[in-house]
Amino acid sequence: MFNFSAMNVRNRLAADGDELVVLRFDTGLLGLVLACDLRQKQELARARRSGFWRALREFMFPVASGIALILVPPGTRLLVRDIPINRQLEWRLRGETQVAVATILTGNADSFRDAIGFSNGTIVLVGRLVEGQRVRVLSASSEEEANPSMPEFGVSVSSH
Repeated sequence: MFNFSAMNVRNRLAADGDELVVLRFDTGLLGLVLACDLRQKQELARARRSGFWRALREFMFPVASGIALILVPPGTRLLVRDIPINRQLEWRLRGETQVAVATILTGNADSFRDAIGFSNGTIVLVGRLVEGQRVRVLSASSEEEANPSMPEFGVSVSSH
């Protein structure tokens, strides 16, 4: 999933087997990061001394700074975990773990367009995922590859 607001954040392409977590960056961007990078950054932050200076440092340099955003090309198969019950109902899903395919909704670079499509036809903007939600890359795809799974998805898009 490529987003021009990600240009100000260090990033890399997804790889097969990557264990990812949804995180809100200090830029406001909601994206995917490596779970091990996030754990390491959080442990480092906890190890710092407490008090005023720690609070000031955490305000100035949030946990998300320095963590690479993982770019997920269209066609990449994902295992989306920890889907909250309210989202399961809204997106007509059965269970908190679902296979999905990354897609882009429009060619308009000025809008949020990164999405995932579930097998039931629901397409969800990445911004609707929940911070802390876990995602595993089942099979990464290049942007140039055709996406044979997408035609089966309907037009139901959850964006609110």
